[in-house]
Amino acid sequence: MSSRNPRDPNPAVGEKPTEAKPSLTLKVQPIPTDSIIRIEARDDYVLVVTPTRQYLESFRMHQLEARLAEHGFLRIHRSHLVNAAWVEGYESHVSGRLRVKLRNGTSLFASRSRSRLLRSQARIAPSPRRSGTKER
Repeated sequence: MSSRNPRDPNPAVGEKPTEAKPSLTLKVQPIPTDSIIRIEARDDYVLVVTPTRQYLESFRMHQLEARLAEHGFLRIHRSHLVNAAWVEGYESHVSGRLRVKLRNGTSLFASRSRSRLLRSQARIAPSPRRSGTKER
């Protein structure tokens, strides 16, 4: 038996290299949709956030948006899907965007176009407009 470091990428002569164990499993057991708080795009992956864990999965946002729309998920930004059941409220911002507040304490900004859509669907008051004149 050798006294070689098992993490050494270069095996000794005649030894087979040991395979590294993955630090994050990309395929997990099914997650109930009601336990998913939000989903965030991360390049070719998505981060699925639940109250107890986060999972990195190999999906595209448009795939998940199509699958989860019937379960109450809202696309608020090109990078964010949120579970409507976890939405605590909306806050209008002077930029015309909505801040979506989730029950777990997370706040996310919706894109301008998604903010308009959310306002029309949920009858949320429009954001205050900036004006060039001061009130007296």
